[in-house]
Amino acid sequence: LGSGFITTAAVLSPEGVQFAGTVGFKVLKEDFDPMAKAFHDHSDLFRRGLTLNGKKYVAISANPRIIHCKSGPSGVICMRALHCVLVGLYFPPVTAPQAVGTMESVADAINDGVYRTEKDADPQD
Repeated sequence: LGSGFITTAAVLSPEGVQFAGTVGFKVLKEDFDPMAKAFHDHSDLFRRGLTLNGKKYVAISANPRIIHCKSGPSGVICMRALHCVLVGLYFPPVTAPQAVGTMESVADAINDGVYRTEKDADPQD
């Protein structure tokens, strides 16, 4: 969020439990489950799109690490990190490459241990 490229975001467990997020932004379980499945099997994603908080997005690209969907000029980036899934929304004038780059940087920082998730926490800390 600090980059200004992602305006709304959430951090979820691999099971869809929301650890953190922008105030008022909640990724519902019924939205998360198809998203999580799409990281492994993109066929439904490209056929049906992705729904998030009642808004429908069209799939642009997907692979086991990142899903990019759009709705008009805005979009959603879903990124898998080591122990979590990041979901971020972007709106004009932000471009898709700017949003993807931001999400990749955060996921890389999590994977490198810069940011810690609940699963990484050491009880001794």
